[in-house]
Amino acid sequence: ILLQQGKHEIAQKIMERFDSSDLLAMAPVWGDKVRALNEKIADKLSSSLLVIADKGASDYQIVLPDTYPTPPIGADMQQVARLLQTAFKANGAELAVVTETARDKTKPAIYLGATAFARSHGVDCKGWSYVHKAVGRDLIVAGRDEPAPAVVALHSHGGYYRWGREREVATSDAIHPTLKQMREVGAGGKAYGIEMVRRGYIVICIDMFYWGERRVVLDDDLPEWKARSLTFSDEQLKAYHDRCNRDEEIIAKTLYCAGVSWAGIIAWDDIRTVDYLITRPDVDPNRIACVGSSVGGLRSSYLAALDNRIKAAVVSSWMCSFPNQLAAHIRGIGFTKIIPGIYHHMDHPDIASLAMPKPLMVINGSQDRLFEVAGVDASHKRSPSATPKPACPSASRASSKTPRTNSTPSARRMRGRALRSGFNRFQK
Repeated sequence: ILLQQGKHEIAQKIMERFDSSDLLAMAPVWGDKVRALNEKIADKLSSSLLVIADKGASDYQIVLPDTYPTPPIGADMQQVARLLQTAFKANGAELAVVTETARDKTKPAIYLGATAFARSHGVDCKGWSYVHKAVGRDLIVAGRDEPAPAVVALHSHGGYYRWGREREVATSDAIHPTLKQMREVGAGGKAYGIEMVRRGYIVICIDMFYWGERRVVLDDDLPEWKARSLTFSDEQLKAYHDRCNRDEEIIAKTLYCAGVSWAGIIAWDDIRTVDYLITRPDVDPNRIACVGSSVGGLRSSYLAALDNRIKAAVVSSWMCSFPNQLAAHIRGIGFTKIIPGIYHHMDHPDIASLAMPKPLMVINGSQDRLFEVAGVDASHKRSPSATPKPACPSASRASSKTPRTNSTPSARRMRGRALRSGFNRFQK
């Protein structure tokens, strides 16, 4: 049936699951049928095979688009064509590289990128996708040939200092068992940075100061602590994180004595990350967002408020009125979250409102013990406008629309000056 439908490759994959010699031993007639079917599949595949070069000879040409969205993308495409040309030349075949209007219409071609020929045959790459398609003797190879939207992924605190960006993006195929377990328990085995890349976004994630490769390593630390090997035991991991947790206060005191704040350093680093992003030719500077959970959510609200190049933001598990946090979790509020004096002027939701009118998604769980429901409700009521759209009514809450007089443009400008003053006073 598959052969009749022209699905030769699928038929071949199915038949590869069977060992005809075993079938022949059990029942010769079935063994013969399997062999005959495999021969028929091989004939079909060979008859539909596209031969570009044979014995060092080829009549193909490599065709590039006449125009490109940006000069850097054009340079990249031309480099791809040269690499392909070199690969064929190494095997004795000479393929010319030409633009679409200059191609020889009497010869078959390998069409690279967003050519008119590709579009006329239904190839329109969306998201982070890649397409190869044969049209007669012509071959289309295309992917994203335009600047893509980008996301600044902002990792959390989590009580684990050994990893920062690794929680949100893949840095290698190898992963420590504890980090893997963290993803399983906290995010269903997924890292949101990886998921966004699969959906077409360019994602960048840096280590926050004191985390990952920017962790503090002391002279008398154990060798196991200085290394970040995959054989790091759970006991060694716990001892290291306990030491880092104790030393947060020492680090903060040192920063304050130097005239800077931890929150200011973090915000500065995140802004500089956007500075780097806009230098990349594959990034659309008008479509940059930021996403974070826990302390990453706090970083997301700060970055959206301080940097106009951020066009949308997601704040997950960090939108709570600060007075409620002080009352319920004064012992657990770390120095990474404190801007000295800022709370004389504004609360967390006031800072987030400085990003208006950018789209802002705020996510809080009603069972999150770090953020009391009353404080979450208070922050939503203080927000200038919030539309309830809980993903799961039993696990999340949102306020109704509540216009407020303290959210006029002039009020936001006053709060913005206060926020920037607080950061500038305690920043590098």
